[in-house]
Amino acid sequence: MHKTKLFALLITFMLFSFQAKAEEKRHGKLWRVSAAVLGAVTIADMQSSVGRFEANPLLSSPNGRFTNRGIALKGLVVGGALGAQ
Repeated sequence: MHKTKLFALLITFMLFSFQAKAEEKRHGKLWRVSAAVLGAVTIADMQSSVGRFEANPLLSSPNGRFTNRGIALKGLVVGGALGAQ
């Protein structure tokens, strides 16, 4: 079941990626730079939070820490926002 969901997620991201490549010329350099900065900041935030207590109940694991579940959800939110743009 989890493999099916992961596969569907990867397919969705690939479709967004193809659409982004087609529209890349319209967005320009500023959008690409801002997307790269957002990705870098998100990765830095996740690395600094792993294993620590998480105040956001949606990102915390059952024991209250920021673990793989939080990383996956945060990645989905940021990836979805970039994909929607």
